[in-house]
Amino acid sequence: MSKLKSEKVVISSPLSFSGSAKRIWKITDVDNPAMKVLLSLVAAALIPFAWIFVAFWYVLKIVFSIVFEFPSIIGYG
Repeated sequence: MSKLKSEKVVISSPLSFSGSAKRIWKITDVDNPAMKVLLSLVAAALIPFAWIFVAFWYVLKIVFSIVFEFPSIIGYG
């Protein structure tokens, strides 16, 4: 049974944990069972790397927000 086009669309942001995982997991949407198992292993290996990147992005965003907002908070901006 095939999916509707609207079921294949990932709406979550690629820079979110769930969005990045859903986008990577889309590669496993094949009909061949052997290929599905192989691609599931590949996707399962890629998802932690994507999550590390997303976590790094959030930390970087917080650090830069503090660095560039701090002067205006204390009255030097």
